[in-house]
Amino acid sequence: MEDIGEYANTLGFEEESHLELFQAVMNLDKKYRVPILFRAKARLKDYLKEE
Repeated sequence: MEDIGEYANTLGFEEESHLELFQAVMNLDKKYRVPILFRAKARLKDYLKEE
């Protein structure tokens, strides 16, 4: 299993707060993390359609 910190560094967050949020979500128990990630994915998809 890959270290979350190492993986996060490969994503290139523009702001430190985005990195901190990602790490906080990834440290949650899976039953909480998965719904958050699905919702974020849906919101990102909608955002990209608007662009």
